[in-house]
Amino acid sequence: MQAFFQLIRWLNLLIVALTLALLHFRLGGHFAGPVFWGLIITVVATAAAGYAVNDLYDQAIDRVNKPDQMVIGRLMSPTGATCAYLGLVTLALGAPMLLGLNFAQLLLKASFVANLLLWLYAGWFKKTPLLGNVLVAGLSAAPIWLLGQLYDQPPALIGLFSVFAFFISLIREIVKDLQDRVGDAQNGCFTLALLLGERGTKGVLSLLLLVYTVVLGRLLWHWPNGLYFFAAIATLLGGLAWRLYSAHTPGAYGLASRDCKGIMLVGMGGILLIG
Repeated sequence: MQAFFQLIRWLNLLIVALTLALLHFRLGGHFAGPVFWGLIITVVATAAAGYAVNDLYDQAIDRVNKPDQMVIGRLMSPTGATCAYLGLVTLALGAPMLLGLNFAQLLLKASFVANLLLWLYAGWFKKTPLLGNVLVAGLSAAPIWLLGQLYDQPPALIGLFSVFAFFISLIREIVKDLQDRVGDAQNGCFTLALLLGERGTKGVLSLLLLVYTVVLGRLLWHWPNGLYFFAAIATLLGGLAWRLYSAHTPGAYGLASRDCKGIMLVGMGGILLIG
């Protein structure tokens, strides 16, 4: 079981890399130069570092919420996790320095800010209502925005999928707060799920799902094949809304979180479908 959840983590990193690769391909980019691969290495290393530092800070919470999925204490010692974290941050900051291009300066600044924010998130922001959720959602959309900076004028497709990534990541983070509220409450966190309670947080999620659906509909209306993509995503969002309506246990919210991951995967297919 633990191997399965570690596979999910690798899947998360793979989704990030494939999303950037598909968008780059869809926009006519080439894969021979070092710039795109520098972006991929920096983004993946930063995301992996975020997992590592989060595990370091969340050991007490994870013993309550997901004891079977813990990395530290089972697969890796705290010292080993710290070394892995520092190594990943070094890689994330070092990769842009090897490019020697104007884009490298932007990438280095973005990498520094992202790693700093992920460290602050693990130690403090995640314990606050909504602020940590918005931060992670923004960082999830940031790699797509960075890809757009490779072009003289960021293509409209970049803006579309940045919005897509932001909203589904925000929804998933709030769902995870509902899933983890028992351990969070025992360890001094004050997330949105603890502030508003289960019913209030579901209300916020319902509003976000509605806004997400409307925004996507407006954005996709004039895209070739956009309505087909919208129909697929809207159907999945409806299924997620029903799942959340009937969910009351950590396991049920875990399934809702995986539904969000499925919507992300469908979104990857949409990159090739629309336009």
